[in-house]
Amino acid sequence: MPRWCRQHTAAAVLLSFVLWTTAFCAVSAGNTGGAAAPTTQEAPELLLVVGSVSATRARVLFERPNGTAGTPFALRVRMFAAGSTVHHSQPAVLELQREWVVDAIEGGSPDVLRLDDLEPNRVYAVGLRVAATGDEEIIKFRTPLAPVSTKTETRAASDRVLVISCDRYVDDSDDTLWEQIVDDIERHPDSYFGMAHIGDQVYADAGAASIAIVPVPRALMTDQPELLRQRFDALVDQFRSVYRRTFGRPIVQRALRSGAHWMIPDDHEVVNNLNYERVQRVFGTAEAATPEHEQERLWGLALHYRAGLQVYYEYQYQLQADFPFAQVDFLLEPLDDVVARFPVHFAVEVSKLKMFFMDLRLDRGFFTKPDKQEVPSQLIGDAQMTHLEARLAHWSAEDQGNAVVVLSSVPLFFHSAVTGAITYLVEKERYPGMQAQLPGLQALFNLFARYRRSDDATHSALRLLVGGDVHTLAHSRVCERAAVPARCIDQLITSGATKGSTAITDLKLVPFYFLTARVVPFVSRLVTLLGLAGLAGLPPWDIEFDEVFLGRNFGVIELAPNGTFAWKASVVVPHEGDLQNGLQWIMDAPLVTLVVPVALVVSAHVAFFRR
Repeated sequence: MPRWCRQHTAAAVLLSFVLWTTAFCAVSAGNTGGAAAPTTQEAPELLLVVGSVSATRARVLFERPNGTAGTPFALRVRMFAAGSTVHHSQPAVLELQREWVVDAIEGGSPDVLRLDDLEPNRVYAVGLRVAATGDEEIIKFRTPLAPVSTKTETRAASDRVLVISCDRYVDDSDDTLWEQIVDDIERHPDSYFGMAHIGDQVYADAGAASIAIVPVPRALMTDQPELLRQRFDALVDQFRSVYRRTFGRPIVQRALRSGAHWMIPDDHEVVNNLNYERVQRVFGTAEAATPEHEQERLWGLALHYRAGLQVYYEYQYQLQADFPFAQVDFLLEPLDDVVARFPVHFAVEVSKLKMFFMDLRLDRGFFTKPDKQEVPSQLIGDAQMTHLEARLAHWSAEDQGNAVVVLSSVPLFFHSAVTGAITYLVEKERYPGMQAQLPGLQALFNLFARYRRSDDATHSALRLLVGGDVHTLAHSRVCERAAVPARCIDQLITSGATKGSTAITDLKLVPFYFLTARVVPFVSRLVTLLGLAGLAGLPPWDIEFDEVFLGRNFGVIELAPNGTFAWKASVVVPHEGDLQNGLQWIMDAPLVTLVVPVALVVSAHVAFFRR
């Protein structure tokens, strides 16, 4: 680690102690509350998720969770349509367009119902019923305006998209935020279009609900392929069970059955801190140099990665695109080849709201060049970079008042070189912003700067960056360092769908995030004002935080017909108890309150390094 990072890491540790002591002295330890009681409503027979919705097509993921694998069943489908105004009418009062039966559904894993030949700017309700037994279950969605239309069709209402990440329900049984999400959907029937789920949609590694990583004996790997296949299939079923518990609870089904849903994965869908180093350790370690017990552990991890990735493609990837499961064997095929052939990143158009979902997890985790050598400084592969640049150029060139949002599971501009180094030291996680990945982050920053929306830009449509993962809400800006006038890109970080995935419940994160969101930006701006940014080796941007909330939250993005773009109406769940409220007060305190702790840190820093 460079000397500059070592020095500031020591300062960060001292500052964490100062802040933590201040927090405990400032407030009395209140009741932080236990986990919410699991819902007692009876789960529906079908697990349903509306996937991508275009002007003419829609996808619906469905599964019969309690059905027997290999026992075929039939699904009766009725599709109704209404006008362009969303309402809560039952299908019986809508216009029945068509009905049909889907036969010979194998069961045991999710399948997809594809709805074609839809009309733009209409509301659809679809009733699905297991032919032999079930009641009809309803999903609803709205198609956007046609991308290119010969008509002068317009919408009177906004297009509203909710953003969420990090749902740890299998461990904490907390549905509080989802109740607010459903309430928000129902209070905005005309404008709600769908939800962006930007990582950790499920937790396969959470507490007592964790899927165990079991070593695989050599005999099973080399001489018993049938038994190895049985173990893999059983592991796949364990991952499916986590999705069924998370997606299938009644309050979440109410949301997933309404509007479009787009999903990109992070790490907890498989295992914490799934990154390139860990993947290479599992798949790239030479057997001859590895002790037998360690090799068996690595084989167990490899099986875990393979099963988790297959189930991601079953429950999340299929919301956007088809996947040939019959032709891809996740037990045997190289996973980097699978990710390269079926990339996770994708683009979405909701009338003039354009969204690009970046993959900062699997593309980085399984990233290789054609010669199988990693380029450590790259954050995304060449194919994804080309796709992203092409979409930004196309959407900006249309010059139709488009609003472009780039979403990623990991926030691009959150950590500095200092906090990135601390995170890597503690967890071996590689975040954008850490020194080794600054070239890749700067390449993205330069790209975004070209398409950043500004008053004097004619072909610029990029309005917002969105990230998840870090268990907090943050409204921030990424600004070109020392630019006059200021040239900034807005950024929304929204992460923490349940109590167990919030920073306020993780005592070590609170002072660390105070360092990340308050101290480091303050020092960075001070260094810039003193003209020392180049000497200090700072990147060509500053991160400015307006709001940081450490509890449960979801984001809201809305584009009005007149082009007004809004993203700051995030929804939060109030903290529980005096301790949490006190810690939040410290996070919200004006910058002037930093004078004392910063002075203490600087004094200790000088004294320490003068010894």
